[in-house]
Amino acid sequence: MRFPHLLAIFLVIFSPHFLRGQTSGPKFDAEPNGLYRWQIGIRCSSHPVLSSEVRQQLARELKASLQSGIAAIGDVEIVDFTNLVEDKNPLFKNFAEKGWAALDPDLTRELTNTKTHILTIDYQDGQFTLAARQLDGYTGIASPVLRKQTTRSVDMLSRHAALLIEPDFGPVGIAEPISGDSEAVKVTFRGHAVASPSKWVKPGDVLAVSVIRELAVEQKNVRDFKGSLPMIRTGVPYHYTLLKAVEGIQKDGSCRCLILTRYKDPFAYDVLGRPAQKRIGLRVMKLATVATKIRLRLVGQDGQPHLRGSLLQLAGTDLDFSAQTGPDDLFRYEAGIYRSGRIFNNIACVQVSVEGGRTELFPVPVLGDEPVVLKFELKAEDEERAMMTRKCIDFRTRVADLYREQEALFKKMSSLLDRGLNRQAKTEADSGQKKIAEGHRVLTDELKLLRELPRASEEIIKRVLEESERRLGAIAKGQETFDKTKADLEEAAKNSADPEKLAVEFRAQELAERITQQVARGDIPEALESYEKLINLRPEQDIKDKREKLLAEWSPKDEEHRKGRETVKRWTTLRTFDEIRDGLPELKKAVDVHIKKADKLGLRRIQNIFEPTYAILGKMVQDTDNTTEEGAKTVKAIDELLDGVRKTDDKTREALKMLLEKK
Repeated sequence: MRFPHLLAIFLVIFSPHFLRGQTSGPKFDAEPNGLYRWQIGIRCSSHPVLSSEVRQQLARELKASLQSGIAAIGDVEIVDFTNLVEDKNPLFKNFAEKGWAALDPDLTRELTNTKTHILTIDYQDGQFTLAARQLDGYTGIASPVLRKQTTRSVDMLSRHAALLIEPDFGPVGIAEPISGDSEAVKVTFRGHAVASPSKWVKPGDVLAVSVIRELAVEQKNVRDFKGSLPMIRTGVPYHYTLLKAVEGIQKDGSCRCLILTRYKDPFAYDVLGRPAQKRIGLRVMKLATVATKIRLRLVGQDGQPHLRGSLLQLAGTDLDFSAQTGPDDLFRYEAGIYRSGRIFNNIACVQVSVEGGRTELFPVPVLGDEPVVLKFELKAEDEERAMMTRKCIDFRTRVADLYREQEALFKKMSSLLDRGLNRQAKTEADSGQKKIAEGHRVLTDELKLLRELPRASEEIIKRVLEESERRLGAIAKGQETFDKTKADLEEAAKNSADPEKLAVEFRAQELAERITQQVARGDIPEALESYEKLINLRPEQDIKDKREKLLAEWSPKDEEHRKGRETVKRWTTLRTFDEIRDGLPELKKAVDVHIKKADKLGLRRIQNIFEPTYAILGKMVQDTDNTTEEGAKTVKAIDELLDGVRKTDDKTREALKMLLEKK
């Protein structure tokens, strides 16, 4: 996504003017020489097995293990607050009162620059249960996952504790704008002058973002020499906004990171909607992401899953939101959970769409296979729009089926007339026309009802209904042709005493009308064949001249034009999904060639080859069970192919319209 105002916003953020009249904190930079202070707070349940000796041994072994991991970049400190006493870290006391909720975002909690990991150990029925989570005091960001592990061996406590804690040591830093690049930011990591963060940060890694603000706080008898209140720094994470490293660590301890967010201007406001100038900057922390399949649960504002979750379509990539999604990127809906069909690396850029309506973006860090809850409001109007869209697409498919049925009747009737079987042709026309007339009446009435529904004027639904109306109009004209052909046949039979002459005259008239219709549809090869038959009946020079003129206009202008014509002809034989998918790129090229050659006849032919394709693909959707994983993938692929066909159809019609207007 592009964020054109991001640079201006960042410039406002780092402007010092809004701090005048207050006691400002230390300089806001990446602290290149800053060391990490990593404090591990251990809290054990009351049980003789978890004695002070066991806890002391755990502390020693855990410190040694973690300290070797971060080496010279910082120090590890172990604090046992099982028996809580007064401690400099207020988080421990808060945790003793609230439990894990103590790590939740707090708009007024002062940043400490200390990484604080809390490790709890319970013992019951011969089994130790360990749980660990971090609150980073530099950013105010808590590790998203509460990690848990069990063991029956007291000797394995330190080993399991280290495995729980170590992955969440995420390097921290600051985010700054990149001149001329609105899609990314520059992240400079803390302590990079002491040791390169390249050990922990690689291309593709994901970072969480927090807004840093300075607050004036009331403290007893505490004022600076100007009488101003002291300032504290606070940090609160941004929702649904992540950064993705797209390059390795540079010599200055920085790397370029792509902005992945659901918002148009992600950093224009803080989490409370306050303008950007009310903060002093942005800090980041690397998350412990993994590669795995993911599960999502969508809920409304009330925290409850949607009753009609099948109306939502979820797809995602692990690249960015501009990447095109494919069938393998689709999520399968089952029992309130949307499951990915493939593995995502570090991040899932998820697009949630309501059928026929809006699409929202959710950057999701891949942290494991536990379901991730996303808040997406499926309103009544969303459900109504989705149901209406499905109904209209089904309607268009039935219109296309009727059109194909009429075309088949035309061909059968023409074949009978070519063989002189006029009576049989009339009988076939009578029976077939009645069926088509009834179908046309039902569909026309249904179209009127659909147009009266509240959502009929919305873009997607309106386009589908217009396509259907245009095809119903073509069917009505076809019915008029049937009526005229039958009327001519009956009138000629009344007024002619010579049956043989009657047959010739009627056949010539029918062929002349057929040629007019074929040229209008762009069926020029068929029209030329009809001319040959007409000339055999009436070898008049005027008819021959018209045929030669049509042949000259239809003849390809060069080899490229000829190949384009062959592609169009081949398209009419395609019947399967794979054939249509593989043939579409060539058809698009053929359309471009016809436009370049200003081929009005060819474009007329092309615009009439799409309706059978719509019917074929629409039938595929109807016959596919989208409640299964494979079925959902198939429907997704068909929808994408339909969209490509529709765009090619629109381009053809628009080009032909422009050429006809020039005339």
